[in-house]
Amino acid sequence: MTTRSAQFVLALVRKYNRRWGRPLSMGVLHRLVYFAQAEGAPINLSFHLHKYGPYSPELEDILADLKFFRKVEVRLGPGGEAEVVPAPASR
Repeated sequence: MTTRSAQFVLALVRKYNRRWGRPLSMGVLHRLVYFAQAEGAPINLSFHLHKYGPYSPELEDILADLKFFRKVEVRLGPGGEAEVVPAPASR
């Protein structure tokens, strides 16, 4: 994981939450980061095709680090899918 990638993902989670006022599902997060990278965003993650679209194990590692440092919270949503929100102190 690079610091630049983690900063990008954190900024994306924060902006999505501010703009839409709801958590970002893991599937949507993987797709947004995939397309942002394809359009030239300053991140370098490897993706492969998964059941519901692009998936990056490296993105999961970034989220684990952000969760450890209390920058984001990962929780189960009403439909059972994991959701990401900014941690209260980092909003």
